[in-house]
Amino acid sequence: MSSMAPSPALPLPRTAVLLAFSAVVTAAAWAVFARLPAMPVRVGMSAVDAAVPLGYQVSVFPVFGAFVGALALDVARAEARRTWLPRVVLVGTLCALAAARVAGALPLSGHGLLVFGVLAYAITAPADRDAHVLVALAAPALLVVAWCKLVVWGDPGWFAASAVLGAAAGAVVARIARS
Repeated sequence: MSSMAPSPALPLPRTAVLLAFSAVVTAAAWAVFARLPAMPVRVGMSAVDAAVPLGYQVSVFPVFGAFVGALALDVARAEARRTWLPRVVLVGTLCALAAARVAGALPLSGHGLLVFGVLAYAITAPADRDAHVLVALAAPALLVVAWCKLVVWGDPGWFAASAVLGAAAGAVVARIARS
C-alpha cells in the first residue's frame, strides 16, 4: 500500500476504538489486581503501614490502554509510522520504571511517571491527534494519583519528581516523533 493511499475506514470512530481499548485494558487490570494481595504503600523507598487501594492501582489503566490502543491502531493501519518507535520506547521506559518502583528499587511514582508521560506526549505541540481522548482519560487518573500521593500518603517530593520526569520524557519523545 502506498503511503499516499487512504487507509480503509474504521467501522467505528477512532475515539470509540480507543475507548474500547481503554475499557478492555482497565477491566483486565482490575481482574488481575483484584485477585492479588494488596501492595504496601511506598513513600519514597519506605513501605508504610497501609495498603494500596484497588482504585488507585487501576486508575492509570484507562489512559495507558488508550495510548497503547492508539499505537496498535496506527501499526495495524500503517499510519504515523515515524511515531511508532518513539511511542514504544516511551511506553517501555515508563513501564520499566514503574516495574522497578513496584519492586522497591526506585522512589518515584510509577503512576505519576506514566500519566504525566502520556499527557505530555499528547499535548506537546503539535498536539497528538488523540490528545482529546488521552487528556480526558489522564485527568481523572491525575486526580486520584495526586490526592493519594499528596493528601493521603504525604509524598509530595517524589510525586513532583515523577511528574517532572514523566512529563519531560513524554515531551522529548513527542518532539522526536513529530520532527
